[in-house]
Amino acid sequence: MKKEVYDCLTKKNYDLEHLHRLHTSFTIRLEEVDIKVPMVAMFSNHCYTASRKEGQPNEAVLYEEQRHNGEIDERVFCLPRWKSSRHLPQTINELHNKRCLLGNGAVFYRQEGVPSRNNHAGWYICACLGVSNSHKNLTLNVRSLHWRENRPSGLRGHPRPFFAILTDYYRKQRGKRDWLE
Repeated sequence: MKKEVYDCLTKKNYDLEHLHRLHTSFTIRLEEVDIKVPMVAMFSNHCYTASRKEGQPNEAVLYEEQRHNGEIDERVFCLPRWKSSRHLPQTINELHNKRCLLGNGAVFYRQEGVPSRNNHAGWYICACLGVSNSHKNLTLNVRSLHWRENRPSGLRGHPRPFFAILTDYYRKQRGKRDWLE
């Protein structure tokens, strides 16, 4: 990840140090034993960029990415996402007991900044649990941070505390990886 990003519209540099890899850990309980699970959180550029809108200049494009459908997504700096991303390291470190919404596979969402008038609106953190066999640790890949007025599609079940989601994931991975306790 870059140390900073330049936005040609505001003509300012914005610090990205807060989005570098974050080493953290969470405690889970398996078979009546507490296990400290070290994790590395990684943040994508979607935490501070958004899709280019009509009328935004070509020079505002920071990245081009191919979507699943083959279309090219041009990413531009997004000041509201960048401002909200400043809280991500603290939010991730405090995730243990926070309620999260389950998506498909190992994807989950955490809703922050909920206004009182619409309990589905807020900043949604889209993240995915993963494994790094080379580093022998679990990973938390923060895919996106974005404001929504409604809940993401494809949610499964009721909100669950993060530690419960992590415990289920850990249990599945433990059978596949001899380096997990």
